Amino acid sequence: MSRSISSDAELIAGCIAGDKANWNSLIERYSRFIYAIVLQMGLPSADADDVFQNVCVRLYQNLSGLRNSDRLSTWLAVTTRHEVSAWSRMRRNTAFVSEMTEQALQTDGVQLMSGDTESDPEAIVLALETQHIVRLCMDHLPAECRDLLTLLYNSDAACSYSDAARSLNMPIGSIGPKRARCLKRLEKLLRDFGY
Repeated sequence: MSRSISSDAELIAGCIAGDKANWNSLIERYSRFIYAIVLQMGLPSADADDVFQNVCVRLYQNLSGLRNSDRLSTWLAVTTRHEVSAWSRMRRNTAFVSEMTEQALQTDGVQLMSGDTESDPEAIVLALETQHIVRLCMDHLPAECRDLLTLLYNSDAACSYSDAARSLNMPIGSIGPKRARCLKRLEKLLRDFGY
């Protein structure tokens, strides 16, 4: 006896009713489609899982508001493209925040940010202000974030992921994701300060 294939509308109705099996079926149906879009847009495969999770969360949050469940693939394609763009922006911002953090943690504020600032008093003031703001924001991070970022970005005593994992008693596989979350928090604090 063959099993009938549920339509997207039926699966969505089941998901809204709280049926976990329908949710699993819906995600299984579209997972390759979502991953294909992510990879086609040039995002590294290492980031694909995070984007996939974000798309799934957005789908779950918007299930009851989908206007046309027969066009779910279109909704997923648009949402996936938006998530890839947002993820790419976040990665660029994280790289910028990482660089600012590393520079601000160098030699306890004595060393200025890179570039020739000795002959430019405005550049010196700007560099010191940036270091001050980064340090201020670092003080507002939870201790575990502050400790991790200090270990990874302090140029006098910067350490590898394995050294940081050992020092903080964390699994090495959690250092990268934790670092990303901490930098995201730091980025939000910096935005609050107008940076």
